[in-house]
Amino acid sequence: IFLTLISILRGRKNPTNILFAAICLIGALIKADGVLVTILRDKTLAVAIDRGLHFFFVFSPPIYISFIHSLLGISGRRWLVYIALMFSLVFAYFVPSDLFISGIQYYDFCPIAKAGPAYYLFSLIAGLLVFYGLITLFMGMRKAKDNQQRNRIKYILGGIGLASSLVA
Repeated sequence: IFLTLISILRGRKNPTNILFAAICLIGALIKADGVLVTILRDKTLAVAIDRGLHFFFVFSPPIYISFIHSLLGISGRRWLVYIALMFSLVFAYFVPSDLFISGIQYYDFCPIAKAGPAYYLFSLIAGLLVFYGLITLFMGMRKAKDNQQRNRIKYILGGIGLASSLVA
């Protein structure tokens, strides 16, 4: 949430910063989801909140791709954003059902939302899009004309790569 606020309040009001803020906000919501599932005693409420927050999470792939394209100045691949948006809309339909989150799985260390088949399919598609994003960033870093741009891409590549590996 802190990065979201910095990006919106202190950053330039360009599409790249707004998309970065959206990525940070979605990440914060998913982390809040994990905390709420753990501390809530009413597991029906926990599943409902989990599904509500995941409604926003399913829109992270088109936002992620748009961010990378905006950062690198790629304009010829809007079709990929539209395909990711179509997938997100389909998955948003399934989020309120047991096909996406089927309940709570209890472990010794904490309870965690139990994924349904639609969630696994979403994870596969999102993973492929993250892989696309990492490759695109790496190629953009290699083609960067100056060190400032190259370093900016390195930080984003490292941050998104680390965050993506921690989520997986």
